[in-house]
Amino acid sequence: MTTILHLTDTHIANEVAYALKGVAVRESLKAVLAHARRQDYDLWLATGDLAHDGSTAAYRWLAEALDAPPRLACLAGNHDDVQHLATALPMPKSLEMDGWRIVLLHTGEPGEDGGHLSESELSFLEETLSAVTQPTLIALHHPPVALGSRWLDAIGLSNAGEFWRLVERHHGVRAVLFGHAHQAYDAHRGAVRLLGTPSTCVQFLPHADAFALDARPPGYRTLRLSPDGRLDTAVHYLPA
Repeated sequence: MTTILHLTDTHIANEVAYALKGVAVRESLKAVLAHARRQDYDLWLATGDLAHDGSTAAYRWLAEALDAPPRLACLAGNHDDVQHLATALPMPKSLEMDGWRIVLLHTGEPGEDGGHLSESELSFLEETLSAVTQPTLIALHHPPVALGSRWLDAIGLSNAGEFWRLVERHHGVRAVLFGHAHQAYDAHRGAVRLLGTPSTCVQFLPHADAFALDARPPGYRTLRLSPDGRLDTAVHYLPA
């Protein structure tokens, strides 16, 4: 059994007291970590927009804050500076844990809020899925599915069709995990489970045509991966 703590959209900035839409991001992440540490995990997985301003100071602070787990894997979002992130935190492309393959994909495009999988990322995914027989979890920042929110769907994964055509050629993918949307999401596309995780700071209102905030507090997701391919998961919010 592999247990995972999923954190996303921390939006840490160079400014110590920086608040995103009124939420102090460093303090909210500290509170989330204190809440989550009531149990142990095999892996902490952080899926993008880790720094709001891409600053080296933000990643240095994050490296200290996320220094506890036995294993940590990060990927970048549209707010991140990939080079600065890579110098401070681990960014593996693939992990094998207790019978599962975990694949991390980069979807950020410089200067764009939306995401896109480059040809090299698609080729990497094709090669990886062709070579593995174990159940697979894919993690990326941008949602590869419409969430029913006009403004958010406009800045999702622009080539989601290519992604799904590739994934559906293989039968090992059990779940796709993402952030970016600052809200919980749990659905299926065929046999693949789609899981979005709330931000560790501010949340966006689901199904809103225009940008709007939700009143839900900071949150995170936990996952339990069984060697036989079963996946159990839950979303946790800080007490109001």
